[in-house]
Amino acid sequence: MTEISYQALTRLGGEQAHIRFQGKFQNQTVIWDTQILTLAAVYRQLLKDREINATQSVTLSQFMEIKPAEPGEYSLRIGLDVPCIDEPTVFKTIIMINNYKQLQLGRLDYQPSRTFPIIS
Repeated sequence: MTEISYQALTRLGGEQAHIRFQGKFQNQTVIWDTQILTLAAVYRQLLKDREINATQSVTLSQFMEIKPAEPGEYSLRIGLDVPCIDEPTVFKTIIMINNYKQLQLGRLDYQPSRTFPIIS
């Protein structure tokens, strides 16, 4: 079994985590500077930024978004339908990224989705 190694830049167990780990992208070894968020945290941020309206329900899909950062480093933002970003979630996320053979720049939405209700 391969050891999973990462650096937690924020405390785990909340609705978001900032981590860094080494992996592969386009056949190159890179550093992933990663933000992992719950879909609930994404929903609240969208409300705060007024990108969505609280008077309508909204459905959000899990996603990963890759952007170049510095040479040999990429920014990775991942939204997951989980209650919190704990260590098992971080491990599963790293495994998913390391096993995904066709990673590309940009955003990829994938299932499952979650519908958030109207806030009164």
